[in-house]
Amino acid sequence: VLIGSAAEWDTPPEAVIYMEPEPGDQILAGVPVEFTAEDSYDVDFDEWHVIVWSVNGNPVSTEISFVKTFGKGNYEASLYVETVYGNDTVHKKFYVYPNDVPELEGQLLYYDPYDDEERNSTKGLTVPLHASVAIEAWNDDESDDELSFSVSISPCCGVEVAEMEDDDGELTVSLFAVESGNYEIVITATDEAEQTDTLEFRVTVGSSKDLELEMDPENVLEGTYVDFWLKHPCSDEEICEYTTTIEDPNRGEVDTIDDVEFDHYFGDEGVFDIKTSVSYNGLVLDEYDTVLFVSNDEEDNDPPEIIIEMTSPVFVGELINITVRAYDDGEVKFIDVKIYGDFEDETRHISKRIVGTEGTVSFYARRANDYTVTAEADDGSQSTEESLDFDVLKPVESQYEDETPVEQEPGWEEGQEETPYLSSTVVAFLVLAAAWLKRRTE
Repeated sequence: VLIGSAAEWDTPPEAVIYMEPEPGDQILAGVPVEFTAEDSYDVDFDEWHVIVWSVNGNPVSTEISFVKTFGKGNYEASLYVETVYGNDTVHKKFYVYPNDVPELEGQLLYYDPYDDEERNSTKGLTVPLHASVAIEAWNDDESDDELSFSVSISPCCGVEVAEMEDDDGELTVSLFAVESGNYEIVITATDEAEQTDTLEFRVTVGSSKDLELEMDPENVLEGTYVDFWLKHPCSDEEICEYTTTIEDPNRGEVDTIDDVEFDHYFGDEGVFDIKTSVSYNGLVLDEYDTVLFVSNDEEDNDPPEIIIEMTSPVFVGELINITVRAYDDGEVKFIDVKIYGDFEDETRHISKRIVGTEGTVSFYARRANDYTVTAEADDGSQSTEESLDFDVLKPVESQYEDETPVEQEPGWEEGQEETPYLSSTVVAFLVLAAAWLKRRTE
């Protein structure tokens, strides 16, 4: 059975022009336009074919696809397609609109957490070391042309680009101040026609500021929520990481918070250790430690609570630091510190008065002995005392900690150097031998 003829199956081609962007999308001068004949009907481009592209009557390409830019004006593109079964020609008219040069606008932004104030400028700002600074930039000519952005900083690497986000032609750049100095930041916008515009800013990076922790209320009762907020030049949580631990030493409980602002519930009375750190790319920039005293009664008038801290072990001749802190629901006026053990007379001691709630006593131990440090704090109405015992070791003891100490011979005094013990018989023999040698040499 014969179904149709060969001529019915071998139809001539139908040329189709596809453009990106399409003429209805407002083609701009200088913006690349892609032309393709891939959608032409009944054309097998793997077989023999001929393609001729022309613009305003002038041949421009013989490829299936090509890209071309145009200046402002009217244009007509034509496509001629030929196969072994025939040929076809199609035309498409379009208009190219003028393309305005990008007109960048922008500003520098810095939020100062210490003053709770946001500063902005179109020229420059002075910020502390480790500050996070933002740049906002946008194209003011409201063109549909797509922009690409780049950032350059001079001199290199005292200010780093931490983040960069382009949201439909609006640029946000987050900077981080690594080193003190003066820096020029240039933002460049480039459109699809390779036209550019720039913004220039100046950032002066000064000295660093310490990490601070503020709270409200400052006098805390058990069963109370407390608001905390951290103050540090890098106030952007997307750039820097903040970690705060609140530890109840009496119960061994630790809570960890990773926010710049947070609240915490204190259900029990006691002394809580609060440690905060801020880091950038894994590098710790600063730390802040404090202690919070939580009272069990608003009318409570307990005596001060004292904490004595020091590192161990400690040795003769090395600097020893003893930190003393006092906590109270009232105001601690002073802390009297006494250190016993540095003298043979047990009543003698080293003493120092710390004005306020915290201080450090430093001294060089002169002898290996059992030491005791006592601290007495006064809040104007009551006082309390706390003590801590510790050992001061001889330097050689640090090398033989696991060995049994050798007992000294009777009659040794503190501070006397040890010498070999010789019996009277050995001494007499040595004297006779010395006399005999003298006679021989004479």
